[in-house]
Amino acid sequence: SVGTTTRGDAVVEASIETGFHLRQEKDGKWTAVEIRTGDRRWESIELIQTAVRKEKTLRTTADLRSIATALEAFKRERGHYVAADDSTGLIDVLAPRYLPMVIRIDAWSNNLEYKGTTSSYRLASSGPDGRPATDDDIVIENGQLIKGATA
Repeated sequence: SVGTTTRGDAVVEASIETGFHLRQEKDGKWTAVEIRTGDRRWESIELIQTAVRKEKTLRTTADLRSIATALEAFKRERGHYVAADDSTGLIDVLAPRYLPMVIRIDAWSNNLEYKGTTSSYRLASSGPDGRPATDDDIVIENGQLIKGATA
């Protein structure tokens, strides 16, 4: 079935027949390792997950860079950064004048983190694992990408 939405978008609901290649682990659990696509080729689920993770990391890094650019524009005009303890307070100040769209969550649907004073800030995503202060975090401090995707 097809349902239309605003702005020329459409939502399509379809049933798709596919195949999964399962592998039994040493502990007896079954894990899907490949999926058969429409052209009958097998694709690695691990590679698909890796590609999706990379794309989400790139998208979140780009969103944080957009917010950082807005923070720099705010500082040029006002002489200081936004002092706030969370991203909600930050975005409420920046949008829409400095940031044309509201960005409150990362690509994994987790809230962005912000801690800022008038002289410095830290803007972050908890990354794929959703836990702060781990190796997969994406972090911008005072306009510099500290952790995250560079390409």
